[in-house]
Amino acid sequence: MTTTTARVTAATIDVRPRGWALVIAGLTGTAAGVFLAFVPPAVGADRYSFPLSPPGYTAIQAFFFVHQVALAYGLLTVWRSGRAGGGRFSRRWAAFSPWSR
Repeated sequence: MTTTTARVTAATIDVRPRGWALVIAGLTGTAAGVFLAFVPPAVGADRYSFPLSPPGYTAIQAFFFVHQVALAYGLLTVWRSGRAGGGRFSRRWAAFSPWSR
């Protein structure tokens, strides 16, 4: 009886949609950072949500959560596709990744 192991190679994964997830997450994250840098304060500096109101703060934090998940997904796909290269950094990151096994 023989067993085969599925290997993910650069030829088997289409990274374009996931690459666009990286681009969109990067652009929207940058826009959110610029927004936070220039938004006029809605509450006093002693409030946890400064400079946003509490609902605005909750919304931007939820956005940043989705943003970070999209970046992690895109970066994981790039690494799994083989397009991250075989350099020292790529190999070291892979050693600590729970998805590399």
